[in-house]
Amino acid sequence: MNKSINMSRRGFIRLISFLTAGVIAFGIMSWVYYWQNVMAKRHIEASYLRSLESLSVSIESIKTSLNKGIYSNSPQMLGEISGRLSSDASSAKMSLSQLPVTDLNLENTNKFLSQVGNYANSISKRFSDGEELTAEDRENLNKLLGHAESLSNELWGVGSMVSGGHLTFEEVLKHSLEAGNSNPYPGHVSDGFSNVEGLFEDYPSLIYDGPFSEHLSKQSPRMIEGLEEISREEASEIARRVSGSDSLEFANDIEGRMSAYAFSDGRATVTITKNGGLFSQMLKYRQISDKAISTDEAIALAEEYLTSIGMDNMVHTYFELNGGICTINFAGYEIAGGFIPVTVYTDIVKVGVALDDGEIMSYDGRGFITAHHERNHDEPAFSEEDAAEKLSPQLTVQSAKLTVIPSSGEHERLCWEFLCRADNGNQVLVYINAKSGVEEQILLLRISDNGTLVI
Repeated sequence: MNKSINMSRRGFIRLISFLTAGVIAFGIMSWVYYWQNVMAKRHIEASYLRSLESLSVSIESIKTSLNKGIYSNSPQMLGEISGRLSSDASSAKMSLSQLPVTDLNLENTNKFLSQVGNYANSISKRFSDGEELTAEDRENLNKLLGHAESLSNELWGVGSMVSGGHLTFEEVLKHSLEAGNSNPYPGHVSDGFSNVEGLFEDYPSLIYDGPFSEHLSKQSPRMIEGLEEISREEASEIARRVSGSDSLEFANDIEGRMSAYAFSDGRATVTITKNGGLFSQMLKYRQISDKAISTDEAIALAEEYLTSIGMDNMVHTYFELNGGICTINFAGYEIAGGFIPVTVYTDIVKVGVALDDGEIMSYDGRGFITAHHERNHDEPAFSEEDAAEKLSPQLTVQSAKLTVIPSSGEHERLCWEFLCRADNGNQVLVYINAKSGVEEQILLLRISDNGTLVI
């Protein structure tokens, strides 16, 4: 009898143990499934957010191209702009198709994306056939630009809420279905694109060191071609002279298109090209205190430094303020036709000046080393006055100068640069080929206390 009771107790305890283990296992499995579900939702949300950001980049590019198209006055430039618009519109449609908004009313958005590239192609073809752009054409481009800006501003609200975790795409879709396929957020999801001001810093066309500088990174350095390799000791002497530091020691070799010796003293790093011993880069590290000198004083100090290292024929173009340092961008300065000064935007040098005490904090001569070579500038076939006649009637010329800019390949173009003001107050740079009269490039300027942004 006792033996039977003991067996029953052991069975009961075993049963309780099994049940407990089962409950624990079930709890663990439930937690795992829950966590997997959470991670899957986060992954989906991140994917949707990337599509939203891609959509933003495409619409920013559309806005910029439309803005340039308004000021274009040649079939070549308008053809290039219309091709870019078509490409950006296709990219925007692709990004839009990857968002969970198929049940929302996006007819206006899709209509806009379909029309913007087609309309630009249409007027580009008419222009190429000899027709002039009419006031109505330019007005239509202005309307498309205004629509793009409205869409961008509206969707920024949604993008901000998603990034801040206040709204999820899951909720957008759920509320949309509950509302019978109507838009739960009128004026946002169905009618907008996000417009993020910071997109100007990562966009491939944005440049802070003067027009066209991004183009130079793809070229082989012209200045070191055929030059003999110098020794590490010779490079060390050059590095100490240009930096003013006698404690520089060899740090490492830098390989690549512009192979160099790197030297450091713990506070500054200097690189000298192996071929020819050219000063390519310097970067100093320290805490910058309160501003004590002006931007004009910083530019003057940068000019003095360039003269001290033998870089005389340079002219400052743009500057940027960041972290207490003023980075001034210089371009080469040459003479065309025996008497006309030319600003060579391909020969770029950047100098950083500390605004607390004027110390030279950085130098970047890689653009200059890459592009500089002996040039024979002929006298322009088109005078400044003749080239100005190629400009859009919506632009008023403020200043003009002869410049050298890169083409889409590895060549250069001699152009008249016209700094213009548009009817709406925008500042626009237009480049007219000085030999052919073709409109080569249009750039938009954004000038602030922190420097100049060129789009």
